[in-house]
Amino acid sequence: KLLAEHGHVATVQLPASVLRGPAADNRLRVGYLTADFKDHPVAKRMQDVFGLHDKGRVRVTCYCLNANDHSHWRQKIEGGAERFVDMSPLLAAQGAGGVAAAVA
Repeated sequence: KLLAEHGHVATVQLPASVLRGPAADNRLRVGYLTADFKDHPVAKRMQDVFGLHDKGRVRVTCYCLNANDHSHWRQKIEGGAERFVDMSPLLAAQGAGGVAAAVA
C-alpha cells in the first residue's frame, strides 16, 4: 500500500549491532521480544508459531520480559522455541537499556 501511494518505500538505517554477519550455522536469526509469554491473549494466539519455523534455516529466540507465571502457555512457548531467554531479572536490574544491549 505504501509503495502504491507514494511510489517508493523509505529506507531505515539500522544500528550496526543488527547488521551482524550470518550466524556460524548460516541460519536466519529471529527474535521475539515481549512481556506476553504468559497467560495472555497474545500467548494463546501465538503459542504454536515459535516452533513452526524451519529449524534448518531459522534460529528462533524468544526473549521474555516478565517472570515465569508457570502457565500452560508459557511452558508451551518455552518448549517450541529453540532458545527461550528470561529477561525479567535483567529488566529489573538494568531497565530497558540493559535488555536492548543484551538483545542487540
